[in-house]
Parts: sequence; structure tokens; C-alpha cells
Amino acid sequence: MEYERDIRHIVLDISAVDLPFRLGDAITLYPQNLKEDVDKLFDEVLMHLDRNDVVSVKCLSEDVPARLRSAFTARMPTKQIFTELLDIFGKPSRSFYKQLARISCDEGESKQLTDIANDDVKFKKLLGKSVSYAEVLKMFPKSAKSMTLVNFLETVPLLKPRLYSIANSSFYSPGIVELTVVINRWTNSDGRLLTGTSTKYLGFSKDTKVCVSVASGTFVFPEDERTPMVMAGLGTGIAPIRAFVQDRMYKRKVLGMDTGPMIVFYGCRHEKEEFLYRDEWKAFMEAGVLTKVINAFSHDQDHMIFVQHKMAENPELLYKYIQKLGGYFYFCGPSVAVPDVEAAVKNAVRTVGKMTEDEVELWFENDIKAKKRYSTEAY
Repeated sequence: MEYERDIRHIVLDISAVDLPFRLGDAITLYPQNLKEDVDKLFDEVLMHLDRNDVVSVKCLSEDVPARLRSAFTARMPTKQIFTELLDIFGKPSRSFYKQLARISCDEGESKQLTDIANDDVKFKKLLGKSVSYAEVLKMFPKSAKSMTLVNFLETVPLLKPRLYSIANSSFYSPGIVELTVVINRWTNSDGRLLTGTSTKYLGFSKDTKVCVSVASGTFVFPEDERTPMVMAGLGTGIAPIRAFVQDRMYKRKVLGMDTGPMIVFYGCRHEKEEFLYRDEWKAFMEAGVLTKVINAFSHDQDHMIFVQHKMAENPELLYKYIQKLGGYFYFCGPSVAVPDVEAAVKNAVRTVGKMTEDEVELWFENDIKAKKRYSTEAY
């Protein structure tokens, strides 16, 4: 089977803008629909709306990101609303078909829309094709013509911001923000290759600028750079860990500071396709900044091997750097792995430290967590 997961390293040039960030922070991306896609929508489907009509819209909901809420405070052309605010190329839920049927002035189309909403087979068929709001409107032109701008604002959700961990240290590589991003492209049930809105915005837009802000991270770092750091990153969760190692590289090589041991447990599906930044890990180890990288390539053998399995194979290492030497532990990756990773840390301390389960639980809650030496960012 061909391996289809596509991960890209994306660099944003921030040298000409004021966008300071700290170690462990993330970038909030505010995706926009491509202008050419929006123009095509107006040309082919929304001929009854004036794309250049300047309007004022009041946002009544508090459950809206601040950036989008502030966008509603200014008068803007209708086209801008469809470009920057509405997820018009996203996948509609059943409720949209019901709402469009209610709004429609055409009895025949209204019945078809209601049938789709109420029939599992028909709805799932369109879901398999990954049809968008825009495509549904094109399928039912008379109903589309019944839609006012207010109807669109009521029935189509807003574009959701995307959060990406920053993959570099601002000291090690100033003037840029580096991201590790999964390219969201998939083949629908008709064999058509489709691309997600954020992926289009980041890599397929003719624009040379993107709309972002900095989101504060939750990671807590030791005051003493000699403190050991044990890190586990799964997939693109390796991004902030790369930044952590870069930061200590800068402090060691440029500032002349002593830095402590750094252990990385790196989990991904395949070594060939997903072992990212392999040359950098080698350079960091040769420089004496990175102590060890332990890989878990889950799909490269007959049985699954995950990060928690590799952690279980190295209990002495975990005990030494986390418990004995008072190091910090960091995890970034899918939330489904959090319990198993936590269990691996506890089991290492219990077996090597010859502690009871109750003693380990007390240590975990009253020591490593209470002292903020255990940080996780899961998605």
C-alpha cells in the first residue's frame, strides 16, 4: 500500500513584523478561503448577491475567537465575509440540509434536501464524496438563490483557527517561525483528490502573507539549564521538542552555558517517511546537547511498537533523569497516548525505585506534577 501521509516543514518570515514568541508557544493560524474559489462561487452560484456590497454584521455569540469577533466590528464587502469568515468550503452537517430545505423557495429541491437530511444512505453518500457547502448550493441552484447573506451567516459556520506548535527557538533561528504541518489532502469516494482549507491557505494560495497570532504555550521549563529534560513527541508533536533542543544548543554554543541531559522518545509510523529532522538530531548529539534519541516506528514491523513501549524498555533511564536527578518530563502528541505514556513513567519509577503503587501515585501528584515538572500538550 502506498504511504500517503504528507508532512511538511513550513517557514514563516516574521522579520518585518512584530511577532515575539517564547519557547513552547504555538501559532494560531486564521485560515481563509482562496479568493479565486470565492470568485468562482459568486460567478456560478451566488449571482443574486453583490460581492462588492459593503455591510455591517453584529456578532451576537461570545463563543467566537477574538480575532473573528473583532472582524465583525468593521464594515466589509460581502466577498470578504465569504473569504475570511465563512467555512463555505467545509463539509455540511445534516442540519444544513434541513435549514436549506426550510429556506428554499422551490418545493422540489426542498423535498430532495429534506430526504438527504433524513436518509442515512443519501447523507453518507454525499459525506463520502466530501461535498462542501458550496457544492450543495451548486447542486440545488434554486435553493441557493433563496439564501440571503443573513441566511448564510445563520447556517454556515465560521472558519475555525488552527493551532500549530512552534518548531524553533527564537534565539537559535531569529526572524522566522517554523512549523511541522500535516498536509490535509485526501481522496473522496469518487477518487477525486481534495485539499483542506488550511492546507490551501498555507501552501496553495497566491498570497505571500498569512494571518496568524501567537498562543501562549503551557510548557514549564526549569530555571537551571543543567536540569535533565526527558521528552516524548508523537508525529508532528516532535515540533516543540525540536525547539527545546535548539534552545539549549544556543545556550550551550553561543552563551557558553552548561546544559543538562536531554532524552527524546520519538514516535511515528514509519522511519522512511516520518523520522523528521534526523540530520539535526545527529548534529545535536555530536554537539553534546542531545543525550539520546529513542525511536518507536510503529508500523515498520509486524507488531505495533509505540513510544510507551520504548519507554517501558528504558525504566532505568526514566528513573535516573526524572526521579533521581529531578528532571522535567514533556509530552506532545495525540491525547489517546497520554494515559499510556503516564503509566510508563509511573511504572519506571515504581520498578526501579522499588516503590508501591500508592507511593508512586503520591510522588506523581505531590512531586512531579505539583512542582510542574510534568507537562503535556495533547490534541
